[in-house]
Formats: sequence, structure tokens, C-alpha cells
Amino acid sequence: MSVADIESIANRGGVLRLEYACTPAERKEAESFVLAQTLGGGSKRRANAKLLLILIAFICLFVLFVVMVIPRVFAPYMIAGWVGLTVVGTVLSRRARRKLDKKLETAPPITVELSAQGFRIDDKAAESQVMMPWDSFRRFESESVFVFLHRTSGLSFMVPKRALPSPESIEWLREMNIGIATRDAPESPLPLPPAPASRAREGNFSDVTLEYRMGYWNCVDLSFASWGAGRGAAVFMIGMFTGISIYSAFAMPHNPNAKFSDLEVYCYFIAPIMLIGAILIAFVVATQFWLSHRGQLKRRTVRLSETSLTLSENDGTSEVPWSRFTRYKETPWSFLAWKGRHDWLYLPKSAFPSIPAQERCRELFAGHLKRSTWFFGS
Repeated sequence: MSVADIESIANRGGVLRLEYACTPAERKEAESFVLAQTLGGGSKRRANAKLLLILIAFICLFVLFVVMVIPRVFAPYMIAGWVGLTVVGTVLSRRARRKLDKKLETAPPITVELSAQGFRIDDKAAESQVMMPWDSFRRFESESVFVFLHRTSGLSFMVPKRALPSPESIEWLREMNIGIATRDAPESPLPLPPAPASRAREGNFSDVTLEYRMGYWNCVDLSFASWGAGRGAAVFMIGMFTGISIYSAFAMPHNPNAKFSDLEVYCYFIAPIMLIGAILIAFVVATQFWLSHRGQLKRRTVRLSETSLTLSENDGTSEVPWSRFTRYKETPWSFLAWKGRHDWLYLPKSAFPSIPAQERCRELFAGHLKRSTWFFGS
């Protein structure tokens, strides 16, 4: 590609089309580079030092909790459980990383279209398309890759320099105004094809469109629907208090002149404390999720059709097939679809325009996904 071609793309709104597959080595380099930039200000040593300080602080807090709160008879079990969970988590994390690396090695190439206004990613493996403008991203550059990191959501993608056709195209991408909004640029610089005409005459085939923005109580609902968040924390609290109570009933010495029996102590004091503590912990988890993600919870428009789902936000549009998710569940206040731990979609019932729209959403979910009561989300 010549300099004239690059200038043509920049001046006339053309598109630079690339097709490539990232290697595990490039992915690892990009992750370490972004971590060094965001946490260490560009220095890997500074980033590693901060991570080490965070680990030391966490260990100190855990030791302080064990010494100050946990009875001595339970301290060895608590430490052993924490060590065991750490080992299991490390092994599972490494296994998942190796599985992801193998998947990347056999994954088909993706198609990326770069223009002066934004980019479009066509992932053939996931059968999905994503369009976003440049002003929502920050650009980082290492020796072999360009990394583009979303300012609020943590979404990122990389462009290996080997995939660019010439040194002029590398320089063009390096000098592009990333993170600066263009007045004349449309909201979606690479729009999706128009949606097919909705056949609302018969509700069985009509599309469903809803617009919403997740608030605090939506996050509470999501947290209590997830076994990995609020509900899991509540069950853990109840299980911990129940184990302590059973151990105390059989192992601790009994006072023959006690005013309350062991059963009365459990019913009058321990059980209410368990219930209140479990609810409080669940709300703390939900509040932490909302505080850490509220910058990412933007107003969104979702269109559900028989073939795919289209998600549109202020800074981009994506179209994904139903195969992006595998299971769904329904709560009194929402519909939830997910695959794995991190790919999930939350649809509040209050955002639906009518009851028939909710019925149509329920039909689409039941026709493409498997119903489940389990959701281990983050």
C-alpha cells in the first residue's frame, strides 16, 4: 500500500481491510503491555511492584481477620481452606489459559476494517460483528502490536503490525487521532445492515426492541440471580455460621446453668444473625458491582430477532448470533442469558414496551437457549 492509498483512506473515508489471527504470544505481549501502561504508567517494574504490594496488603488483612475475628480453634481450618482455595483457583486459571491458547491457535482469522472514523470487527468464529468509533478508545503501541483499550468498559482489541500491508499503513495508524471525537462523524461509522422488516402482524415472528440503562436495583437483581455473586455470598455466610454452630454444639463445653439451651441460642441469636449477615453481604457484593461498573452501564438498545441479537450503545453497535449464549433464566424482574462466567446479557422487564413483547422474548429465549436456574456470573 502506497502513501497515496493511505491518504485516500484518510481523506475520502475509505476503509483499510485486514484479515489476521492473533497468536498466544501476541496476546500475552498485549496484556502485559496494557497492564504496564494502566497500572505502572508505562513501566513493567512499577506495575509488578504495585501488584506485589496489593498481594501483601491482602495477606496482611487476611491474617488480621483470622487473628482478630476468628476463634483460635477455627484459625487452622480457615488458613487451610484459604490456601486450598488459592491453589485450586491457580490451577483452574492456568488450565483455562492453556485451553484459551489452544483455541486461539486453531481459531479462524478475523476481518478488521479500519477507517478514519472507527473500526469494524467481523469475527467468523463467533459469527458476530462489532462497530465502534475511535473516540471511545485509547491507543497503546509495543514493538509488534497496536492495542486499543476502551476508556470505560475494559474492552480491547489488537492489531499486529505484521498484518498491516506496509510501513506507511503502520505510520497512518500510529498518527490517527484516537480518542478525539470527530464532529461530522456519525454515531456508528460502519453501520450494520438495516434490520429486516418486522412482521408484527403475527406476534410469533415479530422482533423485540427495548431500550434501557441498568441501575442500582438492576445490579441487585443480577447479583441475587448469580451464584457467583450475591446468592453465592449469602449461601457461604449461612454455611459458615451453620458449621460454627454445629461445631460449637458438639465440641465446646456446656454450661449446666445456662439460661438458654443450645437450640434456643441457635434459634434466637445465631439464625437471625446468619440471615441478616447473608443479606448484608449480598447487598455489599451488589453495591460493589454497581460502583465498579456504573461507568460501563450506558443506555443500550437491544433488538431480539429470530436469527440474532443487535446491541447498540452510544459508542458502538454489535450483532451477535444466539449461539453467543447457551443458557437463560428468568427472575421476577428480568431475563438473563449467559455463556461461561463473563458473557452475559441482562434484560429488565421494566424496559419492555408491553406484555406481548415479554412473551415474545420468552419464546425466543426458549427456542434458542436452554433454561437453567444456575448462573455463575461476575
